[in-house]
Amino acid sequence: MQILPYFENIEEIVIEDLKAAKKEILIAVAWFTNKKIFEMLIDKLKSETNIVVKLVVINDNINNRINGLDFQKFISAGGIFYYAEKNIPMHNKYVVIDSKTVITGSYNYTYLAESTNEENVIRIDGSSDIVQSYIENFNNIVSKKQPISNVKDYLEIFPPCVDMFSYKNYVIKDIYQEAESLKRFGNADEAEKLINSIPISIENNRIHSYVINNVIYKQWKSTYYVDKIEVDHKRIVIKFRTPLSDGCWLGAPNTRSAWVLRLSMNKEVQEYCYNIKNVCINDNVILKQVRKGYVYYFYKNSLLTDFSNNSCGYGVNENKQLIDSNGKLVPVKQLKCSTNDILTCEVCFKTERMEFINGIVDLIEGDGYEQDDNHWNAFSINMALNRE
Repeated sequence: MQILPYFENIEEIVIEDLKAAKKEILIAVAWFTNKKIFEMLIDKLKSETNIVVKLVVINDNINNRINGLDFQKFISAGGIFYYAEKNIPMHNKYVVIDSKTVITGSYNYTYLAESTNEENVIRIDGSSDIVQSYIENFNNIVSKKQPISNVKDYLEIFPPCVDMFSYKNYVIKDIYQEAESLKRFGNADEAEKLINSIPISIENNRIHSYVINNVIYKQWKSTYYVDKIEVDHKRIVIKFRTPLSDGCWLGAPNTRSAWVLRLSMNKEVQEYCYNIKNVCINDNVILKQVRKGYVYYFYKNSLLTDFSNNSCGYGVNENKQLIDSNGKLVPVKQLKCSTNDILTCEVCFKTERMEFINGIVDLIEGDGYEQDDNHWNAFSINMALNRE
């Protein structure tokens, strides 16, 4: 095995190894704009009929920039393409070639990396445990993703993240993580001081309405998204989205699975959802608003009548119907969906507390789960710093 470092002409080194590839190329790179490297991949796919080329990049506005790479062209040539999740920055920069060569380091496949930045890579040549580790890492990254067949359709459902590594998107999240670490070690007061020390440039008491189009948040479940938040004085409307690949439960107000909004730093302070409106499948409205007290189930293929394995926390009677803690039937509305359908809805809250307008809030699905640390939905939304 040979290991060599390189600090200049990295583009040339990468391209020469890509030219020599015979069986497989695995690329995990945060940003990819270099057309010379990209066209080398297209050429390999067209000239080597048995070669496998897989590529994963971040779904952000750099990889989807004006005059950026045509990833659909890569797919059409036979490449296997993935976007990494927006909320989990895939910051790798490596390529594995024919299970025996790895090139990795600070170098993204961009023009800035080649022409301006001070960069480095190391080239590991020869089958080894190190090379195998990179193969395993790549397979782990893509294991929970579906290859993308149509880039345009995908980006309409999952728009690129804007300025992923700007101050708002990176530094603020890093501060949140530091606060979480402090809390884990029993320093809750210090964690709260750290969060409260983040500068807010907007005068809190004068802001009564605003819209957040690019919401910064963490997630408990990677397939649940917050697309937009509207604040109008004492009303908060959160637009929620999820793919329906495995079906979905939706709890209306006055049900156990209804949404709750709580203050991140004080779990005792909560507001309960009072309405869910504009429920859509693939942007087509199927419910203008839900009925209070109802549980909605989006099912695939065949009608679900057996609720014995339900996940809403209800009991089940001898007829396999949902019942509450008093034995009363819970009304259920079942709605058919398909594997590729996308559900969106607007979750509405009212509040008299300015902390919900200006503070850090958690969005939780499930009345009765407010005190848990782990939930299904988005949390730690900084309402003030998110403002545009």
